[in-house]
Parts: sequence; structure tokens; C-alpha cells
Amino acid sequence: DVGSDACQPPVLVKPLSPLEVVNGSNAYFECQVKGTAPFEVTWQKDSKDIKSSLKHVILQKNGSIMTLDVQKCDALDVGEYQCIVANEVGSCSSQTTLSIKEPPSFVERIENVVTVLGKKVEFKCVVRGSPPLSIQWQKDENWILEDPSIERTFLNSIATLRIPVCESIHSGRYTCQAVNEAGQEKCFATLVVQGILCVWCAFCCFGLRKRLSETRHKNEQKLDEYFTHRREKYVYRKLEVSTFK
Repeated sequence: DVGSDACQPPVLVKPLSPLEVVNGSNAYFECQVKGTAPFEVTWQKDSKDIKSSLKHVILQKNGSIMTLDVQKCDALDVGEYQCIVANEVGSCSSQTTLSIKEPPSFVERIENVVTVLGKKVEFKCVVRGSPPLSIQWQKDENWILEDPSIERTFLNSIATLRIPVCESIHSGRYTCQAVNEAGQEKCFATLVVQGILCVWCAFCCFGLRKRLSETRHKNEQKLDEYFTHRREKYVYRKLEVSTFK
């Protein structure tokens, strides 16, 4: 008889574990008790009772293993879950949480860079998302593998690609890709490495254009002065002729 001295209250053997699942997947909770069966089992989410349904599948295995299978989880399923197990002489409970894994996103993205040969360049971005996060880099759609001329780090949510000494071959379009179980995200930037001669030429061309513009302006002024003088001289002579007549 359940009410006799031989009846033992339920005691947790295996408590619930917290779960973090991908959006759209199932969440499976399980706890185990020992004591005298039969047990009355109640599942709750945020202190509200859960009824067995297609969404929430509640089972009891071997009389001592209590399970809850939440189907196709979304943001509405996030919260605190509790399993309460009781018999006529006592009860026990276990609590845990369910969360949805966050896909990667960029808080700060890599930016375009223009530099000259021999200079150091650094691409840096800030990534967030549920761990573990994997960071991968591409140049012109090709994966950057082990390269002694390129340094890559990922620390404290900051992904960095560093080129200590730029060469012309480093010019191109760079991609940073962040991946976790919940998804992936990319950001892009372009690196242009110019030769020092090109920069000098650009400076010289700028100066030459400026000098040509100044020379043109002076020539136009001289032409204006010349034609103005000619017109004044012509009018003066015409006036002299008219006066003589």
C-alpha cells in the first residue's frame, strides 16, 4: 500500500539540463527520480502548467524517467521549465531554461582600405552569436589557408586579418564569414595596394594640372587685356577722324 512505511518519496537522480537549440528544432528535456511509484508528474513553463499535445509531448519511461519534447521551437518557447514529481508521501522538482541559438551577426564590419607597398593593413570586425563561432576569410572568393604573410585572430568577439607588409598581390576583395550551428553571415571590403611611384605620379599630375590651370587663367587675362586695349585704341582713332571732319 502506497501510504505504508515502505513508501518512499521521490528523489532526483538526474536533474534537468539547460538547453540551447536552433530555431525550428526540437528541445528534449529529461529528468530521473527514485522512490515509490506511481508518480504524479507536472511540467510547467514560466510557472504555468503544460498539457500534453502535439506541441508538447510528455512521457514517463520505466516509471522513473520523465520527459518533455517541445516540437519546432521558436522565440515563444524560450523560458524557464520545471518538472514536479510527487507521490502520496512527498515531492521533488527540477528547474532549467530553454533558449534559442543566436545566428552570427556583425556589430562592426570590415572597411575598404587604400595603401601603398610595404605598409601594414588590418581588417577588423566585431561578431556576435551563440558559441561556438567559426571565423573564415576569403580573398577574391578563394579561402585563405595558411599564409605566412597574413595573420588571423579571433578573440573576445573581434575577428582580425592583418597583413604586416603589403604587396601588390594582396590587392583584392576580402570576405569575413562567421558560422555557427544557427546560421552564417558575411561582410566584405576591398584592399587596394598602390606602388609608391603611382602615388608620386598622382601628386605630380595634380601639381601639373594646377600649374596648367593657373597658366591658362593668366593667358586668358592677357588676351582680355590685349583685346580691351585694341578696342579702346580703335574707338579713340575713330573719334579723332570724326572730329577732324
